[in-house]
Amino acid sequence: MHEFKLKDRKPLARGVSRLVFAHPMNRELLIKVMRADFLEHRRASATFYNRLSPTWTFNLFAREVREQLILIGKGEDCDRFLARSYGFCDTDLGLGMFVRAMRGADGRLAPKLPRLIADGAFGDRMRGDLEVFCGQLDASAITLGALAPHNIVYAADPAGARHFVLIDGYGEGAILPLRGMFPHLNRIHKRRLLRRFWTDIEERLQKTAQSSVTEIRQDAFT
Repeated sequence: MHEFKLKDRKPLARGVSRLVFAHPMNRELLIKVMRADFLEHRRASATFYNRLSPTWTFNLFAREVREQLILIGKGEDCDRFLARSYGFCDTDLGLGMFVRAMRGADGRLAPKLPRLIADGAFGDRMRGDLEVFCGQLDASAITLGALAPHNIVYAADPAGARHFVLIDGYGEGAILPLRGMFPHLNRIHKRRLLRRFWTDIEERLQKTAQSSVTEIRQDAFT
């Protein structure tokens, strides 16, 4: 089996738990690998209940794949709001997972939501697209571990239409997935996350607006 050599490559993104690399041969895919320091910390701090799960070490991968299988099994078109994964591979940094590379209209990797807000690019149309995205999450059977702005990108589909996509933070990590078993509980949890999410977005927009006003005032006295 082919092993991808990633050690000498610069990651495109570095999260708390994973590194993201460009696929060496396919620009439509990315490769996610677990960070060695994160895995070491998890193993060192594992509880008895953690060890009950046979996939616990790579639980982040397992929960995402499981969640996508559930959504597809329910007949959902999860490509509308979710960056799909496409299986696993061997790398010189350990187990890797193929994920779809979400790109913007310019062909570059799609920008994350916080970057758009900080750059002052978040306008009425983008707000409307974000509301559609949140509505899709609310209507979906998807379970969310979190809903953080940095896990959301603004991508373009093959026809050039823009839409927001969730790239991380989904799936249920509990040994007994109660929210997946009881849709009502899941709905309550998601709506709580969505309220917190919009509060975060409004606060970011307000800070960006205040920063812009401050810069204008400073420019007026220079």
